Amino acid sequence: MQPPLALEQTLRERNALLRSILESSPDLIFVKDRVGRYVMVNANLAAYLGYSVDELMGKTDVDLFPDQAATIRQQDLHILKTGVADTSEDSFINSAGVETTLLTTKSPWRDADGNLLGIVGVTRDVSDRKRAEAALKESEQRFRLVAEQTEQMLYDYNVQTGAIQWVGAIESITGDTPAEFQQVNIAAWEAR
Repeated sequence: MQPPLALEQTLRERNALLRSILESSPDLIFVKDRVGRYVMVNANLAAYLGYSVDELMGKTDVDLFPDQAATIRQQDLHILKTGVADTSEDSFINSAGVETTLLTTKSPWRDADGNLLGIVGVTRDVSDRKRAEAALKESEQRFRLVAEQTEQMLYDYNVQTGAIQWVGAIESITGDTPAEFQQVNIAAWEAR
């Protein structure tokens, strides 16, 4: 058994390591007890919400997100009841007033004996990815419209599989429907 001073030093070192891990992550990290009070957060979450770390301690989702608190609490209660992690994607307004998309994974927080103490959450701001996906979708729709409206037939050939993905004025050029023409492989195309 360690002497009390050595045990205290070990605990301080472990807490410092935990805090270092929390603060080195670009994610928003939090721990809530069974009743929904925040008992640990990292600086990134505090900054995202426009608070200091100390100001967030003891607050609940009702304090921070009054309009979404009931939904968040239901998600937390489901995790507490089932003991199973859950991931969700939600929109939030950050402290700068900008709407962001957050991907959050919440897991049960257990003590060394397996007793359920609350929720551990890791949240990633995926707003940039969502904007890129939307821009790609819009670009693809514009490209498809141009291909269809200009009476051109375009294709994408997969060298590894020999499959061809066709777009554009397939029916007016070949007489085949787009669905039928998707079955045309490179050999059939060369034969035509």
